[in-house]
Amino acid sequence: MSQAVAYGVDFGTSNSSIAVAYADGTTKVVAAEKSGAPELRSLVYLHRDGNRLTGQASAQAFVAMATAQTSCGTCTLVDRGRSGTFTQCRQHRRGGSCRDSRLLAQIKRDLSSEHLDRTNSWTRDYRFTDLVAVILKRLKRSADQLTGQDVRTVAIGRPVRFPGVESDPVRLQSLAEDRLHQAAVSAGFRHVDLVPEPQAAVTVEGVQDGIVVCTDFGGGTFDVAVLSKRRNHGKVLALGGVTVGGETFDSRIFDLELFAALGLDAVPTMSGPERVRLPGWFRSKLRSLAGCQELLMDDRVGPLLRDLSASGNSRVADALRELLYGGQAWACFQAIERAKIQLSSQYEARLVLRRPPHLDIDVVVERSEFEDAIAAELARVEACILETLEKAGVTPTEVSYVTRTGGSSRIPAFEAMLGFRFGAGNVVDRDAFTTVVTGLAQYAHGSWQERRGA
Repeated sequence: MSQAVAYGVDFGTSNSSIAVAYADGTTKVVAAEKSGAPELRSLVYLHRDGNRLTGQASAQAFVAMATAQTSCGTCTLVDRGRSGTFTQCRQHRRGGSCRDSRLLAQIKRDLSSEHLDRTNSWTRDYRFTDLVAVILKRLKRSADQLTGQDVRTVAIGRPVRFPGVESDPVRLQSLAEDRLHQAAVSAGFRHVDLVPEPQAAVTVEGVQDGIVVCTDFGGGTFDVAVLSKRRNHGKVLALGGVTVGGETFDSRIFDLELFAALGLDAVPTMSGPERVRLPGWFRSKLRSLAGCQELLMDDRVGPLLRDLSASGNSRVADALRELLYGGQAWACFQAIERAKIQLSSQYEARLVLRRPPHLDIDVVVERSEFEDAIAAELARVEACILETLEKAGVTPTEVSYVTRTGGSSRIPAFEAMLGFRFGAGNVVDRDAFTTVVTGLAQYAHGSWQERRGA
C-alpha cells in the first residue's frame, strides 16, 4: 500500500472515528478499539492520579472505580498545620469526600460555551480543548500504529451548527470551531481543515450526479447540506443544522420509562407541608449521562437524597444513590441506547437494568410512544431541511436523491419523513458510521495534493 498522507476524523458527540488517506487516493477506516470496532466512544475518564483514558476502556475503568473515594480529612491535596487547613481543591469541605474518578460524556457540546471553558477536579483544571485532545490523540495513535507513520494532516468533521450556539450562532460557532482546531493541534496535527459533516459524505465514490441532499443525524446534532454533484465534485448550495440528536432521544426514553421505574413520578416537584421538593435542575440533569456526571460533583445532591429518605422516599433515594454514586449511570444509558436501537427494527424493546437490591428495572418501550415523544424534535429537523432547500433555491421535486448517515438516521419516523418529502426510492442509505469519516479522509487527501502542488 502507498504512503499515508492524511487522516479524516469524525469527532462525534457519542462516537468518533478515523480513516487514513493514502497517496494513491485510497482510504481505509481504522479499527479505533481493541475489539476491532471503528467507532471510539467519545468519553474521557479522569483519575486523581492523572490517568486519562477514552473509548470503551474509559467506561470500563469508571465502572471499576466509580465507588472509590477519598475523604477530605485524609486527602494529600490538603495541607494541615498549626495555622489551619489550606487547599486549592474546590470540592473540599469539612467532613466531606470526593470521588477518585470521573467519566465525562458529550464533551462536544461544551465547545461552544462562552462562560465555561474547563472543569476542575483534585485541584486541577481540565480545559475542554485538552479533553477533546485526549480523544483525538487516541484516534491518531491508532492510525499511526496502523500506518507506521506520524501523519500531521487531518480533515475533521464539524457540525453545521454546534450544540449551544442558538443565542449567538455566528460568534459561538466560531468559538467552537476555534477550540476544535486548538484540540487538533494539541493532539499532534499541523495542517487542520474543519469540514461540514454532511458535505464530507458526498465526496465518497459511488454518489451519483445531480442535486443531492446530504443528511447527517448523529448523537448531538442534525446537519444537512444541499449540493450540486457533478463528476465526483460537489458544490455546496446551502448548509443547515439543528441541535437535535441521539442524546436528546435518550432523554425522551428516560422521561417515558425511567422516571416511573425509579419512582420519581411519585416524588412531588413542588414544596408543601411535610413534602420534599424534587428540584427541576435535578430532574433535568438526571435525564442525560453528562448531567448525571455533573450531579456527582454537585454538593446539593447528598442533602437532597438524605431529605428524600427522611421523608419516606427511601426506596427512591436508594435507587438514585446507586444510579449516581454506585456508578450505574453508564449502564443505565447504555440500556436506554440499546432499547432505542432495537426500536429501529422492532415495534417494541425491553429496557433492562438489574442491579439489586436498589435498581431492578425491566420495562417495555413501544416504538409508537417513542415516536410520539420525539415528534417535536423531528418536526424541527424537517423544518431545517425545508429551510436549507429554500436557501439553496431548490424545491423537493428538483432533488435527485437524499443520503442519510449517522446513528439517528435509522429511526423509522425520520426515514418515513424523508420518503414522504422526496420519495422513498430517492433516499439512499449510506453506512451510518463510516461514510462521513471516509469522505473526510478523501477531503484531506485533496488538501494534501493542493499543498504539495503549491
